[in-house]
Amino acid sequence: MNLKLLGAAIRIIPKRMQGRALVKALNYILTSQPINLVNNTKLRVAINDLNREWWFVFENEKFSFLPNSPANGMSNDLAVSMSADIETILLLKDDEAIKCFINKEKLIFDGAQKDDFIGMLKGIPQNKIDELIERGYGFLKLKRPPRLDINSVSITDVRTPKDVEFLRDEAIRLENDDLKKALALMEIAFKARPEGPLIRRKVKEYRAKVSSLR
Repeated sequence: MNLKLLGAAIRIIPKRMQGRALVKALNYILTSQPINLVNNTKLRVAINDLNREWWFVFENEKFSFLPNSPANGMSNDLAVSMSADIETILLLKDDEAIKCFINKEKLIFDGAQKDDFIGMLKGIPQNKIDELIERGYGFLKLKRPPRLDINSVSITDVRTPKDVEFLRDEAIRLENDDLKKALALMEIAFKARPEGPLIRRKVKEYRAKVSSLR
């Protein structure tokens, strides 16, 4: 993804619209990951290198968007901040990445209740992460980049069921044009999901066809 293009897309959309989209995302997370925040807690979300921030308030077990920054900002005892640069945000594709960037402090948190918020983020189910990513690109009217780079992917890059399905589908797409590449991708999918009947059948089929070409 071109970071300049993404940055431009974020800047073009009015901040109020962005805030409404973000608050929907936060409350969507809460449907499976309740958070033990004190009522009237303020939440700041920021993208540091774009100099953008949004504020929310937690009341009655849900977040609401605040169009204006609170007068006392982070000096309020009931405030939590989460910030990162745009490149880090783009890499938040699964729970392992979220935990990794929290541990490496590339996702930066501040405030007395930050541990409660970190706990919520670490527990987001993968299906919700995938849905949030799709919604985000849809909101920005940008095409989501491929899940994995098929020219350099290895088994260590495969972390979720969606990754396996992506490799399987890419292999099938390539089977009539680049059989060796299709086999390489399906072999990785097979290592990640050896019990998959379609993947197992396709690996066997591709191996036989590649052998016959030698």
